[in-house]
Amino acid sequence: MRKKLELFNIRTLDVFSIILLTIVTYFSSATVLGISLSVKNLSLILITRLFLSLIIFNDHELSWSRSTSRSYLTKATIGIVAFTLYAPVLFATLLHPIAAINTLALELGFYLSIQITLMYSYKHIIKISETQKEVKIAPFGVGKPMMGNSLK
Repeated sequence: MRKKLELFNIRTLDVFSIILLTIVTYFSSATVLGISLSVKNLSLILITRLFLSLIIFNDHELSWSRSTSRSYLTKATIGIVAFTLYAPVLFATLLHPIAAINTLALELGFYLSIQITLMYSYKHIIKISETQKEVKIAPFGVGKPMMGNSLK
């Protein structure tokens, strides 16, 4: 399993997660609130998040390889800063700005919670695959374990 995970470059994983999660959370939050969808709005949100993540904060390696509370805070900061950048633009251009802000806030909450959950899960999968231990069983009355008897 570890070899399969190593095939993904960390940057690729980060970019794919941002793109996929943004698309899924945007469509799901718009569907929940009954708002019409716009590819232009989605692309603005996506470009802002990718730009902040890859260019400004440069967090792609930190977030996935060593998933800590600092990485979670960095991802949350990126999401909130991106929200403060694209929300006024979308607020000014949309027909129903209050509903749009509700949709964007709900989408941000979905995005951050799923992103942090995925990072934590990735950390656990990597940690489990690295620390598979072999326990040797010693028969009663023998000083050292037998070679063929082990639990995996």
